[in-house]
Amino acid sequence: MEEARLLLNDGFHDNPMFVPLTPEEFQFQAGELSTILDPRLSSVLKRDGVPLGVIIAIPDLNGFLKATRSRFGITTPWHFLRYRMNRKRAVLIFYSVARKAHSQGIMGAMIANTLGRVKAAGYETVGGTWISDENPASLRQVEKLGGRSLHKLHLFRKDLT
Repeated sequence: MEEARLLLNDGFHDNPMFVPLTPEEFQFQAGELSTILDPRLSSVLKRDGVPLGVIIAIPDLNGFLKATRSRFGITTPWHFLRYRMNRKRAVLIFYSVARKAHSQGIMGAMIANTLGRVKAAGYETVGGTWISDENPASLRQVEKLGGRSLHKLHLFRKDLT
């Protein structure tokens, strides 16, 4: 996971909406992912042993969370097993390429490879998290894949002076 954090921080360095994560912050946010990860969905690309790109994808948990109403109870294990047997949608949490490897077609190739593995694993659809309007490279990747926008996201600010 440390390689993923380093690649995320490096690849998003110039994104004005991104705040680099410390190891502790990344662990807090992503540490529990190992319990739900499907290893067929995520990958780290290396060249000569040096990490250049990362894709972190997970099975979509929304159906499981809805079935359990986001609460642990006596039926939670049953719902989890049912979810594991019937999951059909994967979610791309993030993808990033080291700055020194930007504009080389690496991310497009990684996403195409990932989508092939997602389909081979039996998933029928893939979704993603929000992408800032200020991140044209990521928006282009989604366009090239034929992805469609589901909704807009607005961030607001108010000065307290």
